Amino acid sequence: IGFRLFFAKFAENEASVYGAFQEERFCGLAVIRKDEHGWGEILDLRVDASCRRQGIATALLASCEGFARRRSLEGLRITVSDQNPVMCQFLEASGFQVQGVDRFLYSRLPEERQKPLALRACALFCYKMMERG
Repeated sequence: IGFRLFFAKFAENEASVYGAFQEERFCGLAVIRKDEHGWGEILDLRVDASCRRQGIATALLASCEGFARRRSLEGLRITVSDQNPVMCQFLEASGFQVQGVDRFLYSRLPEERQKPLALRACALFCYKMMERG
């Protein structure tokens, strides 16, 4: 089954939402904004579990790359939890690199405070530079 993407702007030239549908069923979403340092910050990237491995996340990510290129941004950045290995692998395969780790970001969440320190989630800051042509 194929899918189609839709696009919506939040604020002119500042933020966009991309969504994916199969037939009338919503199956994925990407939200991106231009940050204060000239990067395209992906605020959310998700695909429903039943729709994965069909190229939807790749298409949504390509839309985010288009957003960054049209605005001549440095590249893309996204924060992901190290507790989400599927997303970490997807980002790495898509050309992102971990450039920072924050062990404190999620530390105040009740579910994280229940875990031993060594098992608490870390935020990974991942970046992908835009190729200049």
